[in-house]
Amino acid sequence: MDRGPSDCDVRHSLNGSIMVTLPSPKSGVQAVLLRNWSGTSIFFARSATPTNILGSDGIHRADLVTVQPLYLYGRSYPGGKRYNDAAFSDALRGL
Repeated sequence: MDRGPSDCDVRHSLNGSIMVTLPSPKSGVQAVLLRNWSGTSIFFARSATPTNILGSDGIHRADLVTVQPLYLYGRSYPGGKRYNDAAFSDALRGL
């Protein structure tokens, strides 16, 4: 009864990198200091890991209220959305 995706379950993952050799001056003190430099960029894009919504006791999971939307959207929320508190009920408290 207590089965689901693990905390490390990432369904979608995109990784990439690019490395560029930077140009250096041909002569002078700058040539000694600035030779053999490169620039590197690494990119990661991943889907979110599973979320576990807990009840007021911090142990049992909260129940989903299906008639309420799961997310609330707006510019005031970090990332543009957040969980809707009304979409969950605490089975232990009977709310």
